Amino acid sequence: MLFGMGFAMMAQRADAAGRPFTALYWRRSLGLLGIGLTHALLLWSGDVLVTYAVLAMLLPAFREAPARMLAWVGVACYLIAPALLLGLGLLSGVTPGWDEAMATQARRWRPCSRRSDRPAVPAATRRRSRSASATLA
Repeated sequence: MLFGMGFAMMAQRADAAGRPFTALYWRRSLGLLGIGLTHALLLWSGDVLVTYAVLAMLLPAFREAPARMLAWVGVACYLIAPALLLGLGLLSGVTPGWDEAMATQARRWRPCSRRSDRPAVPAATRRRSRSASATLA
């Protein structure tokens, strides 16, 4: 909700000042997408910035929409995720071999945080880091 409110305030201020809004908004959204992609690729892929940027690019289509329609669009968007999960549950009940396929996928999955997945650190490096920290202390 705050995301849409920020969009509305930016649009109203640009209109009041007589400045073009669309170019500035697209530039900001693309900047957010760039920051989000950089963050997702280099630091953490679970960040929400890319999702915000993609949704921000959809907002201008609803700028002139009446409030009544926006309320219905909001309700529909809110109900999409439960509907998809319900559909997936129904699909799993009628698809032969679903349980076996999911069990196979679960056996193949391994979290990345296991010690065996981490690269081995040479003993010389470990000794150097201990001696360096002992010198600093």
